[in-house]
Amino acid sequence: MDSAAEGALQRFREETGFVGQWHKVIVQDAPELLDAYRDFRRAVYDRSVLDPKVQELIIIGVDCFQHWPGIKHHINSALDLGVTRAELVQTMAVAGLPGGVHAMAFGLMALEDVLSERQASQEGVG
Repeated sequence: MDSAAEGALQRFREETGFVGQWHKVIVQDAPELLDAYRDFRRAVYDRSVLDPKVQELIIIGVDCFQHWPGIKHHINSALDLGVTRAELVQTMAVAGLPGGVHAMAFGLMALEDVLSERQASQEGVG
């Protein structure tokens, strides 16, 4: 990986706290596109029109519909923001209206994985 790619990944990681698989793929050939995505992402999240919880719930609904593997990151973010399990389940059920039962089930399985991982992490600390 060249220095431009490494720099783009580092900037993204510093700003977001994570790097997904697709970020690692695109940066190899087009680091400027990852920088552009980072700028777009920042502009969306920096707007104060929607509460951050609502933004995460929207992303989770779309992730359910798309069966996007990054859903667990967004479920964790939502939980960290104070979103309840009931709110997450409702979001996944709503995603199931246009996306079908598979979209809802995808989200519910991801939610259970995240909750189990968080519980195991807490038990390991205590």
